[in-house]
Amino acid sequence: MYSLSPTDYAKIAQDLQIRRQQVESVAQLLEEGNTVPFLARYRKERTGGLTEDLIRVIEMRLRFLRSLRDRKQTILKSIEQHGRLTDELREAILGADTARRLEDLYLPFKPKKKGPGSTARERGLEPLALAIWHSDPAVGNLTELLPSLVNPEKGLNSVEEVRSGVENLLAEYIAESAEIRAPVRTAIWETGKIAASKGDRAGDRHGNEYKDYFEYNEALRQVPVYRILALNRGEHEGMLKVRLEYSKEAIRELALEKLAELLAKKVGQAPLPTPAPPMTTPSSEPAGSAPAAEARANIPPVPPLAEENSSTASTPGADTPPPIFAAPLDLAATSPGLPMWPVPPPSPPLVATMVPKTTTSDTGELLSPRSSFRTPHAAILTTALDDALARLLLPSLEREIRSELTQEAEADAVVHFGRSLRRLLLQPPMPGRRVLAIHPGFRSGCKIAVLDESGNLLDQAVIHPFAPPPRKGREAKETAAAPPSVDPVAGLFPGVIVVSHMGPTFVPPVVAADGSGAAASGAGATVPAAPMLSKRDEAKATLKDLIVKHQVQVIALGNGSGCRETEELISEMIASDTPELSYVIVNAAGANIYSVSQVGREEFPTYDATLRSAITIGRRLQDPLSEWVKVEPQYLGMGLHHQDLGRREVRERLEAVVESCVNEVGVDPNTAGVPLLRHVAGLNQMVA
Repeated sequence: MYSLSPTDYAKIAQDLQIRRQQVESVAQLLEEGNTVPFLARYRKERTGGLTEDLIRVIEMRLRFLRSLRDRKQTILKSIEQHGRLTDELREAILGADTARRLEDLYLPFKPKKKGPGSTARERGLEPLALAIWHSDPAVGNLTELLPSLVNPEKGLNSVEEVRSGVENLLAEYIAESAEIRAPVRTAIWETGKIAASKGDRAGDRHGNEYKDYFEYNEALRQVPVYRILALNRGEHEGMLKVRLEYSKEAIRELALEKLAELLAKKVGQAPLPTPAPPMTTPSSEPAGSAPAAEARANIPPVPPLAEENSSTASTPGADTPPPIFAAPLDLAATSPGLPMWPVPPPSPPLVATMVPKTTTSDTGELLSPRSSFRTPHAAILTTALDDALARLLLPSLEREIRSELTQEAEADAVVHFGRSLRRLLLQPPMPGRRVLAIHPGFRSGCKIAVLDESGNLLDQAVIHPFAPPPRKGREAKETAAAPPSVDPVAGLFPGVIVVSHMGPTFVPPVVAADGSGAAASGAGATVPAAPMLSKRDEAKATLKDLIVKHQVQVIALGNGSGCRETEELISEMIASDTPELSYVIVNAAGANIYSVSQVGREEFPTYDATLRSAITIGRRLQDPLSEWVKVEPQYLGMGLHHQDLGRREVRERLEAVVESCVNEVGVDPNTAGVPLLRHVAGLNQMVA
């Protein structure tokens, strides 16, 4: 999986300033199935004492170079199957050192979607477009040649339609030329800015969190990664409109210069034939006959090729052959044994002019003031270039640049996410203490779990120290409009606390007219008013009883909703009744996820979700590493815009962090669970 050529190993070693033998040893050990923590701790004699971080960098570089190598072989095989591979193109593909450069070289040979270019190709205009692309002197006078190609049967009803079709093909060639795409992309990166404005969905009450971006622009090379993620989220929510800004006139001048340089190299080169995959199409059968249609249906399509992720802009490399899409119309006559696509018969005036030429021509107009290349087709090439920039090239490059910015921002955010996770997992534990864990809440109350020194549940309770927060919106209006409910049971026992299906209710006594405080009940009997015990005092009493009963040494309070109010209650209780007791606020991120997960249900199948949350909060104080690994890292709510990151990238990076932390600390196999053991080097889910 990781085996590469010695040249690749040497390149990695040079970049990392280590010996090539170390890289080769790491590649061999990884190929044998060893994990990175295992190599860093138990194979130092073979890796030369490389650190774990450095071994992971080598692993990532090996994966990238291997994927790049496989991609090159796939592209070469695909182009060779269609008979369009030249020695020059092969060398350019094998010499590509970035995924972006490789995709630029392959772009002219990818399957085309239905568009203006494919329509012009179906109407037989590609030979003329190729002749112009290669500066064939035989097509120097387009004014005389274009009228001869008018053919209503092919949909070419006028000279303007013929010219438009040729321009569409030329625009396609320009947009797919690596010699033009690479410098234009680099120019946008160096001079462009990313800008944002107020979106359609943003209003007075919506989108205020993005108000700093309503009038925003910044250079592409200087924009911080966190702003990229914020802009992407605002654009996704419709609060922002994001665009790239650059000098289109400067880009046009650069593209004209590169186009002139490219065409100067193509002068006198004959277009190469473009044979289809092997098939049999008798020349006597019409293109629409059943055998011909069946033969076309059996043609294997070009294999789809996945896009590579790369945040590095490619640089101009070796020259590549022109984007050739069809053979000259006289190919069937010169190569009778070569299988061809069934194409309509050519018009006679054009056939005689498409003989390959070897002479060059320096007549015509200058295509670019920065180049000495002259062509009689400057007008049509300039029009095609403008069309290519506006319709094909610039929109494509803008999407690429936005994608590369996002990939770079996500990669940086995952790095910060991993650092935060590492600090969380490696925080010091508090073993050997009995813990009273509290999962705070308003409406359902605060769930309490008392744990022994090993994290086993000793006792549980629920307290309601404060009233729920006021309701909002429609719910508050409905509550205010509803008549007050009266418990029928409460009417029988005024002046006491009645517990019914509606919850605890205090019924105040009815004060007599003489002010004596007597209450009328039933037939007039009076009941003395019982002193009311507040919910806050009840909660303190419950906590104190549990602390004394189980000799609790520390309180673990989750930092969820209601944490501040519960902290005040605990502080008052400790100050007045238990000064020797202490409390710790524990990060409760992911506690609710754990409480409903399969791991949580397997550990405590008979407990409800809120009690599981309280238990995991207490255990996080006793043994953070063993408890945090039970929750998938992406649910821990840490990092820079973690909710904007792709799930696969986050999981791969953070799983490596968890694996590193577990192997650094070590585990006790007698008490560790499966979620912890599966991260030990050499173990997996099944073995654990």
